[in-house]
Amino acid sequence: METPSIQKIALKWGLILAGVAIVFSVISAQTMTPDGVGAIGYVISFLSFVTNIAAGVFAIGNYRGENGGYALLSPEDLENPITKFFSGWKSGYATLGEGFKTGFFTYAISSVVGSVFSYIYAAFIDPEMPQRMVDMTLSQLESNPAIQDGQISMFENIYGAMFSPVGQLLTGLIGGLIFGAIIALIIAAIMKREAPLDMGDIEDIGE
Repeated sequence: METPSIQKIALKWGLILAGVAIVFSVISAQTMTPDGVGAIGYVISFLSFVTNIAAGVFAIGNYRGENGGYALLSPEDLENPITKFFSGWKSGYATLGEGFKTGFFTYAISSVVGSVFSYIYAAFIDPEMPQRMVDMTLSQLESNPAIQDGQISMFENIYGAMFSPVGQLLTGLIGGLIFGAIIALIIAAIMKREAPLDMGDIEDIGE
């Protein structure tokens, strides 16, 4: 049985996830106000989290389908894309390592594409967006009685660097890779399914 290409599967799902994340980020940036992100922002945050989890699940499921799952399906099941995907997912195999690499590369590709877009968007498309993010954050801090006036300027410098185009690029890459590694490991551990040894494998071990 030919081993599926982890890179090919991760590229497909990573680009899909990046596309969805870009749409969410643009909506969030355009609906942001100095008072906060509002109800839309919270909905987008929830949908972003769900989408991230789903992308890892679908990517590893895709790998399992191509790793023995599709070979067990009937011609009728193979003709239906939905049945093919989910039935192949249930029937196929993926070790913990294969699942982790598939999920992690999916998140890594999404992080790179999304972070580069964030840089371009903040630097050229909507250069006022970083300052809006700073203003929104400072407005929330100023309403906190525990924050003293002298600390506001310090936080302004910190958030100014963090929300700058380069800051968004770096935090997006670093945060995306760390998040991706953790989530990929969890999903891979849940979805792992070891392939049984066939007679050829047993003979090879005996030799």
